[in-house]
Amino acid sequence: MDSSAPRPVDLLRGALLPDGRLVDVAISGDTVTEVAPAGTLRGSVDGTLDLAGRLLLTAPAEPHAHLDKALSADAIRPPLGDLGAAIASWSAHATTTTVDEIADRARTAALTMLAAGTTGPGPRRVRRARCAGPRAGP
Repeated sequence: MDSSAPRPVDLLRGALLPDGRLVDVAISGDTVTEVAPAGTLRGSVDGTLDLAGRLLLTAPAEPHAHLDKALSADAIRPPLGDLGAAIASWSAHATTTTVDEIADRARTAALTMLAAGTTGPGPRRVRRARCAGPRAGP
């Protein structure tokens, strides 16, 4: 497989789907336009990426994320296996963290998910918590 990506790609050749089919996938811009048995579609020489039977999956979507709490476990050290104690640990820690710290962790977590292919982190809200320092909103 050519490692010079990113580059415009108009055909994924020889992709293995989770159901076991080996297919070619035609792409126009950011849209899949056709999926057909392997070896049946044609793309431009420079725009064809041969997957050589590698597994092709859709981008993962994160259906539920607590970005305000992202990447905080090392600082909080919540007890494992005890949701109530974990919530209490976070509540105690929240009074010592700033809005900027929460925003930095949330941004880092969101960019990490994006780099891994996650396309839809949600819900897109941050629970209001008592934070040290100034905070936005009412």
